[in-house]
Amino acid sequence: MNERECAERAASMALRAKDCVRRYKLQAGGNGKRFMILGGLREHEMHTKRHITITEMARFSGLALPNVGRLIKPLEEEGLVCRQKQGRTVQVIITPKGDALLAAQREAFVRDITVALGALGEEEREAFLDCCAKLLARLEEHLQTNRAEEHAC
Repeated sequence: MNERECAERAASMALRAKDCVRRYKLQAGGNGKRFMILGGLREHEMHTKRHITITEMARFSGLALPNVGRLIKPLEEEGLVCRQKQGRTVQVIITPKGDALLAAQREAFVRDITVALGALGEEEREAFLDCCAKLLARLEEHLQTNRAEEHAC
């Protein structure tokens, strides 16, 4: 299989994985959207070791700033997140109530992933996870470089 065929296959798998997550979101009902947003916030925190800002949310999601605000507002009203102003930036922080909801839903999601990973042996699982981590890191790096080049003078 040549590089292009490999890339096509990987792209197809990524889109299928995204579709699986979307279906999971639908199965979770009203909590699905909250789970996806809270999960994304938590992943950002874990990856960057800091809270995300409204501006970053807009940039990463491709949404306009007002749309990000509209997305966050219901979560704020439910007490799942809060906004914290620091200088000229506004951070979005998951509250303890949001943490509890995220933990419960994440546990169900992890159970489903555990079932899927059961198709692999122990060595295959470790290799799969190592490869996924490496590919995602490289893709994120590539996207960051492209974004920087687009904004250069």
